[in-house]
Amino acid sequence: MRCLNMVLALCILAGAAHSARAELDPAEWNDLRSEWNRLFRTSPMKDPIKKIQRGDFFGVAAELSKAPNHVKAVEAYVKDLKEMKLAPLLKEKLEVLEALRNADDPKALKLLATTVKLSAADLKGLKKQEEEEKEGLERAKKSLTKTKQGYSGSAEALQAKAAQDVKLELFPPFVTHVIKVRRTALAGFTGARSHKALQWLLKKGLSDRDWEVRVGAVEALAEIESEDGVVEALEDALKDREPPVRIAALSSLVTHEAKKARKGILACLEDDEWEVRVAALEAIEALGFKDVATFDALIEAMQKEEGRLCDDFDMLLEALTGKSYYGDPSLWKDWWKANREKYEARERGEGPDPAAEPDLPRPPKAHKGPQVTASFYGIETKSHNIIFILDVSGSMNEKANLKNIPTGKGPVVTGSGHKPDSGPDPGDRPQGDTRLEVLQWQLKRSIKMLPTKATFNVIFYSDKFEVWSPEMIRATPANKRKVFDYIDQQSAAGRTNIFDALEKAFQIATSGPRMGGAGDPRYASNVGGADTFYLLSDGSPNTGRIPKPEDIIAEVRKINKLRKVVIHTVAVGGGFNRSFMERLARDNGGKCVVVE
Repeated sequence: MRCLNMVLALCILAGAAHSARAELDPAEWNDLRSEWNRLFRTSPMKDPIKKIQRGDFFGVAAELSKAPNHVKAVEAYVKDLKEMKLAPLLKEKLEVLEALRNADDPKALKLLATTVKLSAADLKGLKKQEEEEKEGLERAKKSLTKTKQGYSGSAEALQAKAAQDVKLELFPPFVTHVIKVRRTALAGFTGARSHKALQWLLKKGLSDRDWEVRVGAVEALAEIESEDGVVEALEDALKDREPPVRIAALSSLVTHEAKKARKGILACLEDDEWEVRVAALEAIEALGFKDVATFDALIEAMQKEEGRLCDDFDMLLEALTGKSYYGDPSLWKDWWKANREKYEARERGEGPDPAAEPDLPRPPKAHKGPQVTASFYGIETKSHNIIFILDVSGSMNEKANLKNIPTGKGPVVTGSGHKPDSGPDPGDRPQGDTRLEVLQWQLKRSIKMLPTKATFNVIFYSDKFEVWSPEMIRATPANKRKVFDYIDQQSAAGRTNIFDALEKAFQIATSGPRMGGAGDPRYASNVGGADTFYLLSDGSPNTGRIPKPEDIIAEVRKINKLRKVVIHTVAVGGGFNRSFMERLARDNGGKCVVVE
């Protein structure tokens, strides 16, 4: 048998010279397939992913939790686990997946698709096991009392909690491992260049039963220029039963500059899923549609919107016309009624661009458009589905600069001047002068504003994160009173784990029954979820599954590519990472407020 390393090297070199590839001969292909089988079809006894699902790695948990400084002991163990067990295995897997990518063969694409499915199953198993261990942690906490300094109770109870904490520390490196494998396998579809491989994408990839494989095929077709039928296939994908496939198809059509797909793109403005509608708005702007049919579709679809999407429509219409009507569908309808004939004349070549005319109707100064539903540290939103992600690390105990905090005098009202539903009163000022106390007050005022039909959730984070509710909650007066009590119980301690809290927010935001809960939240439906996040921090991220700011930005970009959540950021104090907070907001359609 030929040397497998030679086969991998040849495949990788082939990737550097795409146009001059030669097909693998049967012996080379057999070696590559055998290596894939060894790594991805391995016995559960040899597979670390399967082992942790069976609890094999938890044998050390009790012993580690007894160490005098068990935090450092766990960190050392996790580091060894990543470097000695997972890193070499991941390297081998990625090399084989890269070789399959560069093989440019339908058989290789089929193995990549199988890898995606196996990885999804692994991730689902890990998540299930992790949830079971979290339930164990909650059971351990029931016999303890939470204090400002942490937890108190019997030595036995504290030991049981520490053991569960250690177990949960073991999951992040395995989750990261599986996500990297799955994403690499999906990216492998982009290696398709031969006619046979491209036909597999068009005929097999786009019709695969697994929607993630279909997404991978759609994204790979974005890079194909010469194959017949690609744009038509992407247009068909706009009708796929799963929202992520439709969103990916819209993005790929933009890459192809497929203006002839206008009819299908405009139809997506009426899609049942708001993420698809937002992706359609992005496609319309990117492709520069300014015809009458586009305005007809935009104005009609906007009349059915509420909340954040009214602003999304308004921003696109402003980009197309140079005018803004404050996200008010009725005002845009009146504007179009007054100006439609001018746009028809322009299409016939009988007049100038109506948007350039100075005598267009001006927006009225006072109007009763969609109301602002919440304001947090001065950042307003019309969203009806919000998650607050809030820093309670140790530095939040430091004094706040109250001069830079909104005063909050007078009753809490919405942005349109309407009093919110009844509920607890947050008061005119914070109860103290620490950053945490100011945060608690601002959060209460923001939640107080929410109308009853709105939904929300709250996540507090330091080293770990704590979620108020496993699902989005209606903003009823009773629920507001409950969350106010929860907010008052918070204390500040620990480091700054921003990514894990953000990742959890995406999981809550994608809690729909069809695709949520399958693992990586990059592909998930929003049924019952959220479209807007507020993230507050007074420091720079320094712990968690992804601790580096630049890596967090990159990962959130991948997660949010098909999710379309707006992320607003609030940086308080003096130790925050300003560029990180500003970029996180900018990259995700939000605003950043700095309160020094």
